Amino acid sequence: MTMWRIALMTGIMFPSLQACGTATIEDAVPVGALHSAQPAAPPATFSATGAYPNLNVIPVPASEQLTEGEVERKTEELRRRRETLSAGGSVAPSDMQALRTLGNSHADDALKVIEGR
Repeated sequence: MTMWRIALMTGIMFPSLQACGTATIEDAVPVGALHSAQPAAPPATFSATGAYPNLNVIPVPASEQLTEGEVERKTEELRRRRETLSAGGSVAPSDMQALRTLGNSHADDALKVIEGR
């Protein structure tokens, strides 16, 4: 058989193969479903489109800025906290023993609850 006869027979015997790629989304979905009932809100913009911002206008701060003294005090406070935590002095030794005891008994208590004892 020649190629044209095979092509002719497949076109006659399997017409569904010819229609495989012709469907579009508009054919499958109703026209009203493609467009939402409410138009989408435009994205929020902070300046007019196509206009350059005026760099000569000084922006107004949202809140009061920290003074130099406040910055130094906060920095020193954070530095002391970091040193305390890195030295391991965050938990007192008596509290550490109590936490270890609690941690060791926690597993036993959980097993008792699971086993129903």
